[in-house]
Amino acid sequence: MDGRIYSIHLSEMKGSSCVEVKQAKVVRNFGLESDIRAGDTVKQVSLHSIEGIRRQRKCARIGETKKNLVPGDFSENITTIDMDLTSLKLHDKLKINSKVVLEISKIGKECYEYCPREASKNHCVIPKEAIFVKALTSGTISTGDTIEVMKDV
Repeated sequence: MDGRIYSIHLSEMKGSSCVEVKQAKVVRNFGLESDIRAGDTVKQVSLHSIEGIRRQRKCARIGETKKNLVPGDFSENITTIDMDLTSLKLHDKLKINSKVVLEISKIGKECYEYCPREASKNHCVIPKEAIFVKALTSGTISTGDTIEVMKDV
């Protein structure tokens, strides 16, 4: 169930597209430094899997004309690989690169109301596979870092 960071994305302004970065600074109780969505909220950092992005062939939210969806298209901060995000539960903790700890704070991302797939959530991976986390510790994360699901002790 453990995985790795496939890519990292930041947005500087609301409504702007995500910019891929190789490293990002996680700030405790805030999220990713320089990301517009960071702050004192339950949705400090968002995660989505590359496997889910590849399964989602089209998305009305992004645009039906786009041929292939790519990491960052769902405005996720961290795109994971080799990790089943659907198996995670609220309050599960993730450890990145043996030092940064994140806690699952929300499961699922709402589509826009006008999305024709909204009525049939079975055709969209966002409501089930996108997750949000809160930053419990600070540190730097990088593409390729391991993501470990922490076991309760």
